Amino acid sequence: MNNKIQKPSEWLNFLHTTIKTFSGQLSVDKKYVIDWQISDIIAPELATMKTNVASLAGLVLAPAEVEFIKQNPEATGHGVFTQSCTPLLEAGPDKANWKEIETMVQRAILQFYTMDITRFGQEVIKPLLDDLYFFATMKKARSNEIIGFIICSITPAYPHGDIKMINLVVDPIKQYSEQDKLLMSSILSIIPGVKRIFLGIRPTNAAVYKKYSSWGFTTDNKPLQDDNHQINPEHYKILEYNVEHSNVLQECASKIVLD
Repeated sequence: MNNKIQKPSEWLNFLHTTIKTFSGQLSVDKKYVIDWQISDIIAPELATMKTNVASLAGLVLAPAEVEFIKQNPEATGHGVFTQSCTPLLEAGPDKANWKEIETMVQRAILQFYTMDITRFGQEVIKPLLDDLYFFATMKKARSNEIIGFIICSITPAYPHGDIKMINLVVDPIKQYSEQDKLLMSSILSIIPGVKRIFLGIRPTNAAVYKKYSSWGFTTDNKPLQDDNHQINPEHYKILEYNVEHSNVLQECASKIVLD
């Protein structure tokens, strides 16, 4: 994969002309439903879905962020969710109140998921308007309780078939078996033509790395760089799933029924 890929939008044009519906529901073993939406970044439906999962996102994502800055305190000021913690580390990580830091990181994640992006100026929004976002929430069929979600994006910089997984979260307290894999597999059930899923994880998150590796993800040593969505390879390990090299997610997707 080349380090930098410039415009065209062949991939996005293909999706806009191929996808017949941009929202829907999937069924999994009649126990769970997956509500999904494909939209641009300013769609109110996307904002609503993000708000609905904000608390769960903070609960699940914060510990990995905290573990990363414990081992890499110099990177604290460079993270969207961690930069507000910089003053709390001025005396050094050994003297830091890590419980307070985790609370602050959770607050930052909550703010990120509930913020109204339309309040940002055109300078921020305009470069992102051509991006497509895929968002899905998994719920219990009977109670409608949200137990997980996934959010992905496709931008004009991505080659045909590429999609970036931004966050995948399943409630760890409930310990649902393989629900996270089903959510990841839903990408292949819903979006036609996906060839490669790529994502970034904190290099300190060994448990997630082991899990994704078991699904067929491998390390991408030359990650694609989108000018509007830069990834720092020192702060993230980039992983990729190629549908030509693995069949794990395709087999999992076969359990999902499109309603």
